[in-house]
Amino acid sequence: MEPCDSDLPRINALRSPWIKESRVMKLRQLFKNEFLTLLTQGDTHEALFEREIHGHAPEPPLPEEARQHLERWHMPEQGFRNYWYPVMLSRQLKKRPVKRRLLGEDIAFWRDGGKVNAIADRCPHRGASISRGHIRFPGSGTITCPYHGWTYDGTGQLRACIQEGPHSVMPSKVKTKAYPVEERLNVIWVWIGDMEAVPIEEDLPVAMKIPGVANLIHFTKVWNNNWSLLFDNFIDGLHAPYLHRLSPQFLLRKLAFRALDGRPHFQFVEHDGKLLECAHTRGAQRPEARQGLVFEMEYPGVGKFPHNEWWRFRGPKMRPKENFLPGIPPGSFVHGLPSYVHTVHKDLYFTQFIIPVDRYHLYNMCALTGHLDGMRKLAWRLYYNIFSVTHDRIFIGQDTRVLRYSTFGPERLSPLDQDVIYWRKFAVRNARGYMKSQKSKGNEMNFPDESAEFNTLREVF
Repeated sequence: MEPCDSDLPRINALRSPWIKESRVMKLRQLFKNEFLTLLTQGDTHEALFEREIHGHAPEPPLPEEARQHLERWHMPEQGFRNYWYPVMLSRQLKKRPVKRRLLGEDIAFWRDGGKVNAIADRCPHRGASISRGHIRFPGSGTITCPYHGWTYDGTGQLRACIQEGPHSVMPSKVKTKAYPVEERLNVIWVWIGDMEAVPIEEDLPVAMKIPGVANLIHFTKVWNNNWSLLFDNFIDGLHAPYLHRLSPQFLLRKLAFRALDGRPHFQFVEHDGKLLECAHTRGAQRPEARQGLVFEMEYPGVGKFPHNEWWRFRGPKMRPKENFLPGIPPGSFVHGLPSYVHTVHKDLYFTQFIIPVDRYHLYNMCALTGHLDGMRKLAWRLYYNIFSVTHDRIFIGQDTRVLRYSTFGPERLSPLDQDVIYWRKFAVRNARGYMKSQKSKGNEMNFPDESAEFNTLREVF
């Protein structure tokens, strides 16, 4: 479904009030739409839900091409269920209830007596939004619907009907869906699934739960993409030198590529069916791979690329020789289920966690993790406040701008797409309870290995 201009939310808080539209347009033209267009991308959860509350049509199904693509790879439309997902920072849930949508489910979160609760954000009585209600009885762990005063506890049980009095028979007959919820690492996590919740420690990103490390965490705004597009993008590291060449991370660095020569470019190691280690064996991130990098290549009938402009005076970024992930060699990217990736940032790890909202929206939890204390932690916090803005508005923005207007359909994959294909298969085969649920529905779990377009990749699997 092609989004129209009216669907592009503008976050006015990102603009100073004195900047006129004409000036923004001039700056857009100056930077060739690389930077300031990103200031109008993204959406807050509140703005997303406000559009629905004011009468917007229900979320439409995915286009047929998208549905066929996901079915071909056996990928769920709204993310893998039966996992703990990060929702928001602990400090974002204060006295007022908060609504969040995850994997297509609207959930009301509230805090009472320091404890976080989560139930379905629809009152079984007449369908009102419970998150619009109030903590009418502090200390009881309940939330009260704004329509008729029906009051629910954290298990979803109706406890009182204010308009019917204390002797109403309804509390013993009404219960709504409740969600397991935990607070870890100053983040609120919720279990989305049909199975009984596993201990949350099983699903915390591996780098973030190592004893003695500190985490600097923030959440991005909601982006207008199906989660599967960013799911692929996370492991597709080779797009970065081209797509992100004008981002702050690459702006001063020489762009280097390596031509295909028949040798493998990737190594994959699976860890207990939960983590996938992917190393670009001959990429620029390996110091020993610096030899043989090509800084400019001639493409017959087209021209030369890349154009390493005069301001690109720094060499390609090298990955560190050490890290603190046990059993993971330096220079590797670590991908975990349901949908997160660890990448190296100096002597720290940068984590991005995809949180599917619905079929057309997602957002990220981002974290910088390492051994930080004292003044070093303060310095990194100051740096991270700047880094997170440039990363969200420019680096991630470049991805989401491309992905938003990407379309589903037949793919002509090349040998450099080995990592994407491996990750898709790994996730489907190992996602908790997913294969079993699909087979119980009669779905044949056959991957498209034998299609002609995959002949060059078959030996990888």
